[in-house]
This record gives sequence, C-alpha cells and structure tokens, in this order.
Amino acid sequence: VTIMSDYNSVVMAKQEYRSGAHCICSIQLHSYFVCKYRRKALTPEMISRVREVIEYICQKRSCILLEFGGEADHV
Repeated sequence: VTIMSDYNSVVMAKQEYRSGAHCICSIQLHSYFVCKYRRKALTPEMISRVREVIEYICQKRSCILLEFGGEADHV
C-alpha cells in the first residue's frame, strides 16, 4: 500500500508510524461485523469478497490491512 505523499514513513521498534507536519501517529483499529442473531449466513465466497472490498478501501485510504479473518457468523 502506498503511503500518501505528504506523509513520511518512520519505522521505530518494528512499528510503523506516520509523520505529518506537526505530529507522529500510529492508529490501529480492530473491528468486526456480526450477522443478525449470529446466524451462520456467510459463505467462504462472501468472506473473500468482503476481504477484497476492505483491501480496496484500505488502499484508497492509504491504510495497511494487518490481519483479516472470518467465519460463517462474523467477519
């Protein structure tokens, strides 16, 4: 994933930070999506498609997807 041109990439202690004009940050987000009533509704093809969409969004937002997983009732 390409980091935006106005950001510099700084690597410290195996952690990637982004530095702007007046700040250095590293934001990590853990999120998941659950089917209503935790029904087993997601197929492997659907989980694969969700991953593709999330990777596309991350690329557009200059983010890095560190890990992705899913089961029949959540992603």
